[in-house]
Amino acid sequence: MRLRTMGKALGLMVALATAASAFAGPLDLKQVAGSAKWLAHVDFDAMRESTVVQKAVAAHKAEHKHAEAHLKMVQALTGIDVCNDLHGATLYGPEVGKHKATIILNAKLNREKLQGWAEKLPGREASEHNDHKISTWTKKHGKHSHTLATAWHGELLVLASSVDELKAALDVLDGKADSVGSDGALAGSAPAGTTVLMRATGIAEAKLPHKDPVAKQTESFRFVVGENDGKSFFRVRAEMTNDEIVGQVKEIVEGGQALATIASGKNELKLRLVNGLEVRPKGDTLTLLWSGSADDVWTQAQECAKKCAAMKAKMKQHASACKQCKQCKECDKCKKSDKCDKCDAGKDAPAKDAPSSDEEF
Repeated sequence: MRLRTMGKALGLMVALATAASAFAGPLDLKQVAGSAKWLAHVDFDAMRESTVVQKAVAAHKAEHKHAEAHLKMVQALTGIDVCNDLHGATLYGPEVGKHKATIILNAKLNREKLQGWAEKLPGREASEHNDHKISTWTKKHGKHSHTLATAWHGELLVLASSVDELKAALDVLDGKADSVGSDGALAGSAPAGTTVLMRATGIAEAKLPHKDPVAKQTESFRFVVGENDGKSFFRVRAEMTNDEIVGQVKEIVEGGQALATIASGKNELKLRLVNGLEVRPKGDTLTLLWSGSADDVWTQAQECAKKCAAMKAKMKQHASACKQCKQCKECDKCKKSDKCDKCDAGKDAPAKDAPSSDEEF
């Protein structure tokens, strides 16, 4: 299983988390290895408290009548009630840009049922580390292979992209290896109501597949998004290699904000959302702070969803359009031919006179 697949599964869990829970799922830095260069955390409990998420889930269920049945089917197969049993998930890795990661899932899981499924998967290998039983699967793709290693640590399910990484993660949870300290590059508290958090350090030195010029001038990056007391928020802080790049990025952000203001016209809701952004440069650090009414966010999200649905319907309607002139093949004149009569007519049309230099811009 690829890390990308693990990420998609995690995204599904985020979308399905809906109801209140008796346990908390905030970030616990004692679970993260001290050698980590990046981490991400999803607090499912905080998501269930978000009014925007609650309205989104309700709208999804209203549109998709079989949503409840699908959830019950997942629960019957896995023993997991994704609406109530997921509390928090922490991901971290030793290097930015590398396909190496550890995932710690804090959830009320049906251990026996999951173990039964795991034992039936082909290619499973079993081993032990201290008192922990490890299950490993390796899948080959041509010259490359991808490994998934899992183990339980109390009520936590730990997954990693290699056996060695899994053993190292278990040592951290056992208190036998260092975790992120209070003064570490990834340390720090999260604001109340945070649903998703990301932090990374050593970005400028990382060997990234794409040589992004901004990334090469970014030392560290932090991001949080969430909702608290009726207010949605996100916060970004980037430490750059120099204050010149901070000023340049600031101008880009403020330019985007100005364009959004123009596009908003006299729409008061959109203007409130745009004006909720504050840009704070200080030395080699750039901080972006935004907050706005959760009700405004939901109203705008609904409008965006309607536009996306209309665009999707239009794309579907013209999916079989003529490649040359985009005339829909479903019309009477075009559906019997690979190209419509407009294309044929265009061939015989007289060429237009070339514009003079005075007409060129």
